[in-house]
Formats: sequence, C-alpha cells, structure tokens
Amino acid sequence: MKARKAKHKEILQFEFDFDIKLFAISTTLRDYHLSYQIQKAFFLKLKREEDIVYEYKKKNQIGQFSRFSCKDEIMQWEYHLLSNKYHGNLFIPELKFADYLFMLRGECCGEEVDILKQLKGIIDVQAVKLIDVTVLKSRDNLIFD
Repeated sequence: MKARKAKHKEILQFEFDFDIKLFAISTTLRDYHLSYQIQKAFFLKLKREEDIVYEYKKKNQIGQFSRFSCKDEIMQWEYHLLSNKYHGNLFIPELKFADYLFMLRGECCGEEVDILKQLKGIIDVQAVKLIDVTVLKSRDNLIFD
C-alpha cells in the first residue's frame, strides 16, 4: 500500500487598502440640490455621472443610485456624492440613517474635521457622521470605476 502525500494548499486572500473617507449625510434635499450645496461649500465642480446599478439577488431587484463626481488633480483627490437609498433598498445597508454618502478617495490626513464642519454647515443637512470604512461589511460596494 502506498502512502499518500498530503497536498499543501495555500489560500490567497485580498485585502483592499481603502484610502477612503466616507461621510454619511442625513437630509431631505434632493440629490441635485445637495450636489449644488456641496459644490458651493467646497468650491468643486461635481458632475452627474452614470448611476451605480446594484443587483439584489435575494430580492430579485435592481437599485439605481445617483452619483456626482469630480477630481482634484492638484491634491490627487476624488470626490463622490452617492445616494444611499433607492425604493427601499440601501447601497450601504449598515447605514440605514444615511440618505447620501460623500466619499473622498486619496490621502487627506487631518482634513476630516474640517470637511465634517463644512458638511454640517449646509442648510437642510440634519446630520453628518464620519464612517470607518474598514468595519463596513458592504465596503466592496464603494469600489467602482
């Protein structure tokens, strides 16, 4: 009888480096109006992009979430304003209270407090919260483009 050699298996796991600052916004403003207010507050030129389409396989539904974006070539930052709600479905289900998500991609060390203050200063914004992306189960939804 021959002895079997045990096969050594290695599992490759990917861990994304989320260089993202995410702000959850609660407001009654429509997406285009909030985009305009953010443009004024941050001196940005947000542009309406193609909606993010997400398929909910368990519910057999599709969600379309609006997106406004722009890039700052000097600071190497990307700004995205995303809707979090679409006909009862959530883009980031852990953030049930958030109507919109304001996301910055790039290294913005120490800027979070200032950004939070500016977002809170927008008229008709009820609440803003800085979210730790690493603890979100659905953080992969934030990877697009």
